[in-house]
Amino acid sequence: FLISVGEEDYLRKNALVTGASSGIGLELALELGARGYHVVCIASGEAKLVKAIQLLHNKGYSAEYYVCDLSKLAERRGLIAEFSNRDPIHFLANNAGVGMLGPFLEVDYTTHQNICSLNIDAVQHLCHAFGKTMQDNRYGYIINVASVAGFIPGPDMASYFASKAAVISFSLALREELKSSSVHVTALCPGITKTSFFERAQCQQNFLKAPSFLIGDARVVARDAINAVIKNEAICIPGKLNKIAVRLAKALPSQWLSALSHR
Repeated sequence: FLISVGEEDYLRKNALVTGASSGIGLELALELGARGYHVVCIASGEAKLVKAIQLLHNKGYSAEYYVCDLSKLAERRGLIAEFSNRDPIHFLANNAGVGMLGPFLEVDYTTHQNICSLNIDAVQHLCHAFGKTMQDNRYGYIINVASVAGFIPGPDMASYFASKAAVISFSLALREELKSSSVHVTALCPGITKTSFFERAQCQQNFLKAPSFLIGDARVVARDAINAVIKNEAICIPGKLNKIAVRLAKALPSQWLSALSHR
């Protein structure tokens, strides 16, 4: 389902943002709109998308929305077909993601499949679909949202942590492949951020226990991410404490990290 507004939509540079109905995705859409992009907001829930688009329009930004469950291959293909036949996407932000709290063997395997389908497959699929045009045009920006979780093992959220490690590795490899084409690729690795993720992952209590100084602001994360990809930074880790945490994670033995994470 597609709604488009604005007579000058396709005279502007175009950005596509997934998971754009709230949190970091919405803030990425707002930041890109402020920078003059026509923003295509993607998410699976129409009601929240409508509110997001209204917010963008109220600020005078050009935007539209497309409802798509990116965890489903057929729906991704429909999205790609729609926007491959229009003006090129100049900025791709793969933000949509999901997690689930619980021991790996106690969570239904379909849930693990859905996590990997959305967090990994959808990221790769959209990069493959829209990255080629960027490569041919020798211009484009790609942000793939990972997490500081991608640097450590994650007992009780094993599939989520592993999926974010995959996003980091994939983004670094794709960045190297596209370097000669002047296409910038950045892996965004935020720490704990105030979004609806923890509620959807059924670990809201864990979020509420976190000290306030550890909780990042989605608007700041989005701004830092866009500045980072424009500067062609390989990895963006917003916040000094998150940077320190990643350095420690790289220095400690993996078995120690796994035990600490489990605690």
